[in-house]
Amino acid sequence: MLTLPTPNDFQSYSLQFYYLTMALMIGAFVLSWWLRQSRFGLGLFALNMDRDAAETVGVDTTGLRLRALIVSAFVVGVCGSIYAQSFLLIDPGTVFGFSMSIAMVLMPTIGGVGTLWGPVIGAVIFKFVKQQVSTAKIVVGSNRLNLAQFNLLLYGALPPDASAWKLRARWRPNPTSCCSTK
Repeated sequence: MLTLPTPNDFQSYSLQFYYLTMALMIGAFVLSWWLRQSRFGLGLFALNMDRDAAETVGVDTTGLRLRALIVSAFVVGVCGSIYAQSFLLIDPGTVFGFSMSIAMVLMPTIGGVGTLWGPVIGAVIFKFVKQQVSTAKIVVGSNRLNLAQFNLLLYGALPPDASAWKLRARWRPNPTSCCSTK
């Protein structure tokens, strides 16, 4: 465990990190948008679909994977350094723990994998539900049961394709199913 020095004015320090984190989030979103629109992003999409087919049409898959690793490592490194300075503590149990690992997978899955807004929406939904479940208590007889440990069970009960985009499409009526004019 590594403890970092505590600043003198903690209120303004945390406000600065709030704005820095927001700027970092916006920067990561813009970078993701740019990657999707660029030739690099098209190559990554082709590589994701079928590596052999991408190589057949002339995509340098090794170089592309290396560049993707570099971009990913840069963004994760910057985010990790901001996280460490914001919390003034690096604890492997917290950063690399099971609940954090599951949260990093669940957030984009809930919002919709492969979309720009999906991870953002998934993070908001995940944090909201986690907050609500962690404050809920069930009283059984004289025992009080705290539901904070059961928040991951809630997500485990969801169907595998339960992203926000797919659920929205299920609830939306299909305009071609009724009153067809053919």
